[in-house]
Amino acid sequence: MGHSTGCQDIMEYLVGKDYDKRESLDGVILQGGVSDREAWEDFGKEGKAKQDLADAISKTREFVEKGKGSEVLSREGNRVLEEMGGPLTAYRAYSLLAKGGDDDYFSSDLSDEHFASTFGRIPATTPVCFLLGELDPYVPEKVDRAALLKRWTRIIREGGGVVDDEDGGVVKGAHHNLDGDPEDVVEDLVRRVCGFVAGLEEERGWKSAGSRL
Repeated sequence: MGHSTGCQDIMEYLVGKDYDKRESLDGVILQGGVSDREAWEDFGKEGKAKQDLADAISKTREFVEKGKGSEVLSREGNRVLEEMGGPLTAYRAYSLLAKGGDDDYFSSDLSDEHFASTFGRIPATTPVCFLLGELDPYVPEKVDRAALLKRWTRIIREGGGVVDDEDGGVVKGAHHNLDGDPEDVVEDLVRRVCGFVAGLEEERGWKSAGSRL
């Protein structure tokens, strides 16, 4: 089970470089798998934050293109880089901020063709469960959470993969990490997680759903 950045780690494990040399997984849960890029674009919609975001992308791209991606960035004077925390390499920042960056797995504006090269390559031997908070503040208001999960589900199934859309889905009333959320919201998440894990050992309709969405 991955949370937030842990969801990117799961995707890298499943479809990233040398994925075929790694041990297979019996199932994965992606909880709070959000787009860092879209979150930062939402943060930098206007004013100085918008300029700082553009400057951060330009600066990190230049470092990467010059083969200096492993260098630790100076964050002083750029609010975006300051807010990202540190220390942070140019490559890591670029991967998170740039469209199509190596960590840009979950952005809603990516094409189906792009998603087919990531989600569409998840093997059928590794069922997937998506859990996304209804009130996750890192998902821009313009993004239809349910529609996005259905899109990922469709693409995985078209690639021959398996998705649990019975236990998975948008968790009503949940924030990014459920910190401070009501007990019934946390219990709903726990119920969904337990349902998915139990389903790995049982016959469930979602296992043979194919590309029905």
